[in-house]
Amino acid sequence: MGLLHQNIFSDLVLFWASFAVVVFLGVALFTYLVHAILKDTDNQFRKPFVLGKYRLPSFIVHGGMILLIVAEIGGFSIIFLGYILSLKMVG
Repeated sequence: MGLLHQNIFSDLVLFWASFAVVVFLGVALFTYLVHAILKDTDNQFRKPFVLGKYRLPSFIVHGGMILLIVAEIGGFSIIFLGYILSLKMVG
């Protein structure tokens, strides 16, 4: 059984937790791809923050990274916690 199949949380909670993980991973990969195509950086965290010929404000880069961290770790944590709690209920 997988983490989503053996879980105490509802399908709706698991859907949104999985959705957050997958969507933010996809957005991060897309951002890396865009930077590679534009050849605009070898370190996207070095100032000035650029996307092609446009400069990005710090709050966009830092805010996006905070959202990525919260979504990835939070989504996985919800899924994993539900799995661990389901093991305690079975055993």
